[in-house]
Amino acid sequence: PPLSILQGAASLREAGFDVRVLDANGFDLDLAQVGRALSEFQPQMVVTRLAFDCQEEDLKVLQVARQIVPSGVNVVRNKIISEAAFILEDIASRPEVDLYVMGELDVVLPPLAKALESQLSPNGTLPDKKEEWYSNLLGLFYKGKTGFVKTPPAPLMNVDLAPFPAYDLLPSVAPYHTGVFPKHFAMIQTSRGCPFGCTFCAYALEKYRPRPHKLVAEELKWLRDSFGVKNVLFFDDILALNSDRTADLADELIKEKVGIEWVCCTRANLTDVPSLKKMRQSGCRELAVGIESGSEVILNNINKGVSKDDIRA
Repeated sequence: PPLSILQGAASLREAGFDVRVLDANGFDLDLAQVGRALSEFQPQMVVTRLAFDCQEEDLKVLQVARQIVPSGVNVVRNKIISEAAFILEDIASRPEVDLYVMGELDVVLPPLAKALESQLSPNGTLPDKKEEWYSNLLGLFYKGKTGFVKTPPAPLMNVDLAPFPAYDLLPSVAPYHTGVFPKHFAMIQTSRGCPFGCTFCAYALEKYRPRPHKLVAEELKWLRDSFGVKNVLFFDDILALNSDRTADLADELIKEKVGIEWVCCTRANLTDVPSLKKMRQSGCRELAVGIESGSEVILNNINKGVSKDDIRA
């Protein structure tokens, strides 16, 4: 599932905007079908996430959008690319791209949409492509009249207040699966951010923001009861900073009788046998461990903070 897009859509809708979500990859839509959907909806703003390994294919969506709504605002985001200036500048220079989001979509998009709305003419005509109306917004990168502009960083989302991702804007969750789980699969986050400093990671040293486990259990039950979700991936940057929090999450899932199987990613030195047993009891079926390398030298050089002995244990 396109989780960041669903998070951004939920925040836009909460702010009062009319939103559509189109998962062309998940539902096997070709560009002609995407074009027809855009033509029918006539969006004033189109937002797409770039996958790191298929940027050119993803940008074709914005090329189609530019043809259908020439004066619309085209927005892209990929967290990893935002850390690589030479790629970021190349994408921001493309004629089909107006703005690059540097922060979290659910934080940056509502103020951007409100600013755009304030610039509409009485009959709904979009503003000219002038940067004045968005130059004072946070968390944006774009090619301005005199060169590239990066506005000040946007604040991080208060995860306690974030609405549930807008899964209801998808036709269904039937196409989604993992190697472990079959269809009717979803992704949620129990936290955002990671305080560790692995040098290769775009999320390193971003403030760790855990959600209350009661809220996580509520979202899981909503996914189960509303969409028939049977299994999930906890798509956290890091599931837990210590085994106590992982065990507490497991206890909440057991107490609330969530009844969903789940997988997650973790560090080798953040689990212990009692918490693993609790996780299993609450539905955990797979742990993906960030090993990164079998070389102690490389592990030290990338500031992993995990030894081969930790991994073996």
